[in-house]
Amino acid sequence: MIPFKKHVLKNGMTLIFHEDRSTPIIAVNITYKTGSRNENPEQTGLAHLFEHLMFGGSRHVKDFDTPIQNAGGENNAFTNNDITSFHCMMPAENIDTALWLESDRMADLHLTQKKLDNQKSVVIEEFKETCLNEPYGDVWHLLSALVYKQHPYRWPVID
Repeated sequence: MIPFKKHVLKNGMTLIFHEDRSTPIIAVNITYKTGSRNENPEQTGLAHLFEHLMFGGSRHVKDFDTPIQNAGGENNAFTNNDITSFHCMMPAENIDTALWLESDRMADLHLTQKKLDNQKSVVIEEFKETCLNEPYGDVWHLLSALVYKQHPYRWPVID
């Protein structure tokens, strides 16, 4: 078992902390307990689209990739039925950068119509690449609708 410390903040946010001094790298993962299952069945795909929008900048930062790369790190995210998760890795000496960026993203995300339109196009291309242009790429779309008749897992994450 990996040793960790757990703390729940007054706002309900749960922090899980594991320290491993054998490597000079940190990993920060922010997971939101929301995914495609929380969507309206008449308007699906919004959780995944919003994941993309979360990289578009905040009040203090134009975009999230540049400061993470400047700090020697990398980042990515994913959305599934149950969660949306953002993660980054970078040299441990830059942990303040990672935590500040995540807090700024949570507190003051900057959304515009231009960013929304751009990310809609990006998600459409991702859908084409992973679902339409791959053999059997749509299999989970078809199976989920057959298996789950009344459950929110019946619609796909990317739609």
